[in-house]
Amino acid sequence: SERPNWTASFEKPKTSCTEVSSPSTTALSPYLSVGCLSPRTAWHAVADANKRASSNINRSKPPVSLHGQLLWRDFNNLIAHAANAQHPGSWGRMEDNPYCRNVPWSSDPKLLAAWKDGRTGYPWIDACMAQLRTEGWIHHLGR
Repeated sequence: SERPNWTASFEKPKTSCTEVSSPSTTALSPYLSVGCLSPRTAWHAVADANKRASSNINRSKPPVSLHGQLLWRDFNNLIAHAANAQHPGSWGRMEDNPYCRNVPWSSDPKLLAAWKDGRTGYPWIDACMAQLRTEGWIHHLGR
């Protein structure tokens, strides 16, 4: 990391996934999820940055630190594996997924189209859909 002090003091609750002028999250999720960045490489880069940080920096600890966020990511992957082991293909779906509540969603095609196009009238949702459409990714809080 070129910002060891930022890396060492990172605390997830203090980030804002809607900040655009100076992003406060790492935005590494898509790179980790498709294998462009190895979690092991990220882990060691964080450890190296933590070592290089100024001694007067208050270092964060899991679960809010960057190491904690990598651990949380692996926990989620283990839950996905467990769900798929019980019911193959269930992760990413509500049906047959032991970790999801089955929500009776509307099947109104007009509402679905408005959601997909970012025309719901809810600024947060519409902004998330615009980001997904232009960048191919949204923060997990937007998902």
